[in-house]
Amino acid sequence: MPPNERAQFLYRLKALLERDFEATARLITLECGKTLAEARGELQRAIENVEVACGAPSLLQGYLSEDIARGIDELMIRQPVGVCAIITPFNFPGMIPMWFLPYAIVCGNACIIKPSERVPLTMDKLTRLMEEADCRPAWSTSSMATAIRSTQSSITRRSAPSASSARLSVARHIYARAAASGSACSARVAQRTPSSSCPTRISR
Repeated sequence: MPPNERAQFLYRLKALLERDFEATARLITLECGKTLAEARGELQRAIENVEVACGAPSLLQGYLSEDIARGIDELMIRQPVGVCAIITPFNFPGMIPMWFLPYAIVCGNACIIKPSERVPLTMDKLTRLMEEADCRPAWSTSSMATAIRSTQSSITRRSAPSASSARLSVARHIYARAAASGSACSARVAQRTPSSSCPTRISR
């Protein structure tokens, strides 16, 4: 397939990203814990990379240098490498894949993306964790958000925590805060262990 035909798919991708901009930004906020403004900025950078990749028909041009030495011409052509693999970090799920995916596709490569296995803790996941633990703290949503941020900060300072250890840390934090506020909260939350109760993968 010629580069200009491959670029047409990216024009369609750009149109879809722009059409679903707000919905995708809100999804990043729910799943990654970013503010909505940060998620919007990340998506804007992603769209800009798709725009650049749409210029592949000119970016892929080679060149010919005639008579670089006596009787020698130099010819350079660009060809796809075949298969590209992308391992992306958890903190920019919308932007960093677009540093590579559109360029790999428009150059004629197959592309495999492996998202990070690290899963940030968000309000949505924390709510589900509390429901699993039969825990109903009496403190407000803003206090809960503060608890999440403080726990995430302490987790971030450690070396590459797993999703299970992070969930356990937040569960214990919830229990301590709920107990201090006089809420009814099952004591088994504090006894949860990653091997028995905390899956390493979280799926919606």
